Amino acid sequence: MTHNDLKSLFLGYCRKDSGTPDKQLIGMEYENFVFIPDEDNPEGGFRPLPVDGDSGVFSVLENLVELTKDSADPLEKVFEKDMLLALTSPSGSKITIEPGGQIELSDAPRNSLLEAQNSLQSFLKLLEEAVSGFGGRLLFQGVQPLHSLEALPFFPKNRYRIMFPHMLNTGSLGQWMMKASTGWALIHISEPTRPY
Repeated sequence: MTHNDLKSLFLGYCRKDSGTPDKQLIGMEYENFVFIPDEDNPEGGFRPLPVDGDSGVFSVLENLVELTKDSADPLEKVFEKDMLLALTSPSGSKITIEPGGQIELSDAPRNSLLEAQNSLQSFLKLLEEAVSGFGGRLLFQGVQPLHSLEALPFFPKNRYRIMFPHMLNTGSLGQWMMKASTGWALIHISEPTRPY
């Protein structure tokens, strides 16, 4: 198979159901760590955002709902068996919690990279405001280097309760990946044709 044959096969498979260029959009997911002041440490410092409490994950979600209630795209609560699990907006964006308390934006589809960038900047500004009341800070990196796995919170979503113990059977870093890492994904299906 030649390079061009492989390229045609790949593009045909990947784009066969993507529609016309005017219907092709950009999707983005973005995760962030949140840390709060460590009041138990006389030297100061920060600790991971807990699940419960006035400065916990659930408080952040409640703050985000309150901050957007009068906006054009207000966030609404999503529950699983009486537990606040996520937030959604009429535009299609969703805010969820990862296993270690990481806050994730699954953004609504956007028409351009600029729209995606503006949406991410708006989300980060909103998240910073939601955690500012208890001194929360965002950490912008892929791995949380400051605390042990045991010191990180565990968000008790049913799927995570199943996945977390299973990760012990898949290698030495699966649980670290769940609780101590963040990710960013961008899917752009209308890239111009370019040589590969």
